[in-house]
Amino acid sequence: MSSASFRKKIINNLEAFKELNPDKVEVYVEVAVLRDYWNDLGDPIKYETTTAQNRMKILQKILTLYEIEDCLSNPAFSFFWTSKTRKKLWNPGRWEISTDEKKLLIEKKLKKLYRIKWAFNAKPDILLVSDKVAIIIEAKVESGEGINQETGYKQLIIQRDYIARIMKNLIPDFKDKEVKHIYLTKNENIKEKDYCNMHWGKIKEIMQNSEVDKFTKDCFQKFV
Repeated sequence: MSSASFRKKIINNLEAFKELNPDKVEVYVEVAVLRDYWNDLGDPIKYETTTAQNRMKILQKILTLYEIEDCLSNPAFSFFWTSKTRKKLWNPGRWEISTDEKKLLIEKKLKKLYRIKWAFNAKPDILLVSDKVAIIIEAKVESGEGINQETGYKQLIIQRDYIARIMKNLIPDFKDKEVKHIYLTKNENIKEKDYCNMHWGKIKEIMQNSEVDKFTKDCFQKFV
């Protein structure tokens, strides 16, 4: 995608990319977009009142977005805070939930907090950002979707229902953009809602008929 000619060719030849502007598209690889947004609210290490207030507002908006009762003031939950003074909030990705807190979360039906934590830790493989659209791509070669039956973690659901939704509702740069999802594999097709299937073979076909250098083409050929 760093090659302007290849970028135009792949965008013009793939239906899923039709809304991207080939002359104005940003490419991010393994970007922790929610974590980075949290850090952009202020110094991640130094305590500042304004930063603390901004983060409190954002976390409260996230709780409201997922219809989670305001549990920040609950003395039983200490994982939100960096110290006993309860002045500075942790980045949600760093919540260390104790055994007793886990039991209480289940009892109070607050398991969505786990998904929020996972979302802040997640790094989608590729994020394409253009004029009116952002495309999150989960790219697979040998492995399948990340799933953990014990914890209830499902990678594609976290990306769609948490990462994309928080991006769209809270991050200014994405409020006016449509967020789309692509599942890129060798030949697997999934039926997950709002996901578009894409196969490496199509990418390889476009690359072979492009101006990309021979070394890159050969490496890609072996890769997929």
